[in-house]
Amino acid sequence: MNYDPQTWQDEILTGEERFTIKDDAGNVLNDNVQIALKTPVLQAGSDVTASRMNHMEAGIANAGKGFYQAFTRISVSETDPNPPEYYHDDHVSIMQEYTSVYVHPYNGNTYPQWNGSKFEPVEFSLLPLFFSVSINLDGVYDVFLWQDSETVRAVFGTKWTTDTERGTGLGTTELETLNGVSVNKNSMTVNSGTYSYTLPARMGTFIGTVAATDGGARWDLHAKNVWNKYNKLPQSVVHAEMNLNSAETKSFSRYKIILSNFFVLG
Repeated sequence: MNYDPQTWQDEILTGEERFTIKDDAGNVLNDNVQIALKTPVLQAGSDVTASRMNHMEAGIANAGKGFYQAFTRISVSETDPNPPEYYHDDHVSIMQEYTSVYVHPYNGNTYPQWNGSKFEPVEFSLLPLFFSVSINLDGVYDVFLWQDSETVRAVFGTKWTTDTERGTGLGTTELETLNGVSVNKNSMTVNSGTYSYTLPARMGTFIGTVAATDGGARWDLHAKNVWNKYNKLPQSVVHAEMNLNSAETKSFSRYKIILSNFFVLG
């Protein structure tokens, strides 16, 4: 949550400090007098000055910078923000590819949205993203949340220039850190899988990365192609070697299959 610092000022008198002492009825008992502390001072305290108070205000305001939390998880499941892997009956993990992913509220329902001068928490609900003809499935994409007028949208950024590089400059999904939050550095065309939009610079809050093959995003024991920036949970991948009988050809030869591991890091 943002804190708007206040400005403190020192009181300035026109002359030496003097007091008027009155009774409860407002009658003046003593006028133009000084009031002195009679009790001996064991330890002198610190003066409350505008400089000290403004220093505290700045500290409170800066304390929140870099600690904005997006309560999000990207998942291949519409109902489970951390879905399990799936198996054959023989307990061998099968390759699972998904043609859509979902942005779930997780441990909360807000994310930080830049408004041009500061971040503000914005509420959101479950948001879908679809791989379609508008998205080249063979690539890596960052996922952003963006408040378009009053509508919160989940969108894919532009495709990474390579499997390991986002690219830099206008039209790429290059990121920058703004008050501790990763946002899109440049304006770019984004896509929900259904519609395309122009995302202004800094207005998209980066929440994760998805890698897609020609069949969609994989999520199984050998591939985790969804990466969450926030609310990370332990995941595992397994490197396996299987010996399979060739029953179809009625041969007793055995084939060794080595399953490679794939995972994406944003």
